[in-house]
Amino acid sequence: MNRKNKRYISLRGKLLIAFLLFAALTVVLLWVFHTFLIDGIYRSLKSSEISSCEQYVLNNIGDDTGDENIKTVTSFASKKYGVCISAYRLIYEGGRKTGYHICDQHINSFCYIHNMSDDDVLNSLYRKTSAAGGRYSEEISISAMFGTRGNDEEGQNYILSVTVPGDGAEYFLIFNTELLPLSSTVSAIRIILIIITVILVIAAVLIAIPTSSMLTKTISDMSDEASKMESGDYNVRFDGGKCSDTVNLSNTLNRAAYQISKLDTMQKDLIANVSHDLRTPLTMIRGYAEVMRDIPGEANEENLGTIIDETEKMSSLVNDMLEYSKYHGTDMKPEITSFNISECIRETVARFSEITERDGFSISFRSAGDRIVSGDRDKIERVLYNLISNAINYSGESREIEIRQTDLTDARVKIEVEDHGIGIKKEDLPLIWDRYYKVDGYHSRDKSSSGLGLSIVKSILSMHNLEFGVMSEPGKGSIFWFIIDNAGKFVREKEIVHL
Repeated sequence: MNRKNKRYISLRGKLLIAFLLFAALTVVLLWVFHTFLIDGIYRSLKSSEISSCEQYVLNNIGDDTGDENIKTVTSFASKKYGVCISAYRLIYEGGRKTGYHICDQHINSFCYIHNMSDDDVLNSLYRKTSAAGGRYSEEISISAMFGTRGNDEEGQNYILSVTVPGDGAEYFLIFNTELLPLSSTVSAIRIILIIITVILVIAAVLIAIPTSSMLTKTISDMSDEASKMESGDYNVRFDGGKCSDTVNLSNTLNRAAYQISKLDTMQKDLIANVSHDLRTPLTMIRGYAEVMRDIPGEANEENLGTIIDETEKMSSLVNDMLEYSKYHGTDMKPEITSFNISECIRETVARFSEITERDGFSISFRSAGDRIVSGDRDKIERVLYNLISNAINYSGESREIEIRQTDLTDARVKIEVEDHGIGIKKEDLPLIWDRYYKVDGYHSRDKSSSGLGLSIVKSILSMHNLEFGVMSEPGKGSIFWFIIDNAGKFVREKEIVHL
C-alpha cells in the first residue's frame, strides 16, 4: 500500500486504546480469578491449612503418645489453625480392638466429626484410614451429617484422619474443617466486578484524553515550528513541554535549527561572494576583449595579461569549491610517504613569489634544519598553501608573513604560519574552520576567497589525525599551527585548541 494513502492512528487514539486494553485485561483477570478459580483456590488453601495442623500435631506428639500430651497438643493446634480435632485411644484385648475417646477440640458449629451419631460411621472412617495406609481424607456435605442427600450449596466438611502407633496402643486422630458455600460470595463478586469494569473504562477514557492531549499538543506545536523551516524560516523555537522525551527531542531540533540557520547564512554569503568574484573578472575579461576587438593595436601583452590574471582568479575559486566537495563527498584516505617538510614549505613559498614582488609582501621561513616527516605530501602542501594564502588575505597593512618550523621532540615537528593583520575575535575562533565562513564578512576584490580554504585545511589535517589549532588576537594577527610526526606515527585526533 502506498504510504501516502495509508491511514495511521493518532497518538490520542493509540493512548486511548492502550488504556482500554489495560482496563480490559485487568477486568478479565479479576473475573477469571474471582469466578472460575476462586473455589479451587479456596479448597486448596483449606486443604493446606488442615495438613499444616496435622503436621504440627504429629511433630509435637513425637514419642510421647500419652493421653495428656495428646490433649495438650491438639488443644493448642485446634485454636491455632481453626480446625476441629477428635482423638481416640485404641487398645487390643483378647485379639480384639477396643478403645475410648480421649478428647474433643470443637471449633466449628457444623463440624462433621462432632455431629456423628453412630459409632458405625466412626468405625467406617477408621477402616478407610487403615486401608489407605494410615492417612485418609474426604469431603462430606453438611446435609450428610443428618442422613439426607448431600448438597454442595449447603456447604461441606473436609475430613482428614490419621493413625498414630503408640506404646501398646494405637491412636486415631480426626481433623475437620468447614468448606463454606461460595455461590453467594461469587454472585456478589460478579456484581462488584461489573461496577469495577464500568469504573475502569470511564477512568481509562478520562485519563487517556488529557494525557494524549498534552502530548499531542506538544508534538503538534513542534510540527508547526518544523513546517516554518520547510518554507525557509529558521527563526523557530521548539518547546518540549514537561515530558523528558519531548524535551530531549525539542533540544535536538533547536540545535539542528540553529546549525541549519547558520549554514543557510553561510551559503548565502558564499553565493554573494562567489557572484561578486565571478562577475568582476567576467566583466573585465569581456571589457578588455571588446577593446582588443574594436580598437586596433590594443591586443597587446598588458591587456592579454590582465585577461589571464582574471581567468586565474576564477579558476582558483572554482577549484576550491571542487576540492572541498571532493574531500567531503568521499571517504578519501591519505597516501602516506616520507618527505622533507622543510623543502615542501620552501617550494610552497616560492609559488607566492609573484605576489610578493608585485604587492610588496614579505614571506619568511625559519627552521633549525630540514626534517623528514610522514604524510601525504600533496595534501600537506595544500594545507601550507591555504594557510599562507589566508595569511596574505588577512595580513592587513603589515604585509609580513612568518613561517616557523620547530622541533617539539625528536619525533614531532610544529609548523606555524603567522600574520600581523586584523586578527580574529575570541567568539569567532570556533567558526573559522567552517565552510563559507569569513571573519566579519571581510571581502576584498584584490584578495578574493571562497571561504573554503580553512575548511579544506581542517579536512586534510583531520584525515591525517594531526593536532592543529589557532591563536589570535584582534588587531595583532593570527598564528595557525599544526603538528606532524616525523617517525611515521601520527598524533591521535584531538579537539582543536583555540588559545
